[in-house]
Amino acid sequence: MVFINAQSSELWDRSVLADTYSDTLVENVASKCKNTMVIIYNAGIRPVDLWVNYPNRGITLRYAFGFGLTYSNFSYTSLVIRRTPDVCTLVVPPDALSPSTVAPEGGLSSLYDVIATVGVTVTNTGKVAAAEVAQLYVGIPNSGLPKALRGFDKQLIQPGKSVSFSFPLRRRDLSTWDTFSQQWVLRSGSYAIMVGKSVLDIQLQGTFSL
Repeated sequence: MVFINAQSSELWDRSVLADTYSDTLVENVASKCKNTMVIIYNAGIRPVDLWVNYPNRGITLRYAFGFGLTYSNFSYTSLVIRRTPDVCTLVVPPDALSPSTVAPEGGLSSLYDVIATVGVTVTNTGKVAAAEVAQLYVGIPNSGLPKALRGFDKQLIQPGKSVSFSFPLRRRDLSTWDTFSQQWVLRSGSYAIMVGKSVLDIQLQGTFSL
């Protein structure tokens, strides 16, 4: 385990966001131990691009998000993707275009507009009542985000019964930060929709375009 931080003070600002000494320390340790874990204690932004893609990351995931034992089995069917009619899908929302716009706490209100809703039916195919956690992942086109968690829900399902899961997708769920325009933007293209039991166990897939 490697613990790193960054020098900071209330009287002066950091001259750089990264720290060469800390980055070198991480790379040196990782070159000797492929099970290296990095813990960052940092007051503010801390770039990790120099070592976050270190070759040691090619390790099979042991436990995916949501991993757990269950007393039953579940099947996923009837994936439905519904676009919200008349909702603005401009690359940048109108309320972000004005130079006088000051973003309120939590961001612009348009970031919370529901662009689409994803629905799926989950059936308990076992013999006992049990809870299932359905997870929604989204692949955003031309963004480097092939599979981002955008929702999850847990419901108790009786044996032989089916329940419906519904996941709203807001503008903020589908947007990425553009460093040039300094805005959250919606990218044009095909968005991948994936619903499953975990990131490693996707049951249903679909797409919709913006």
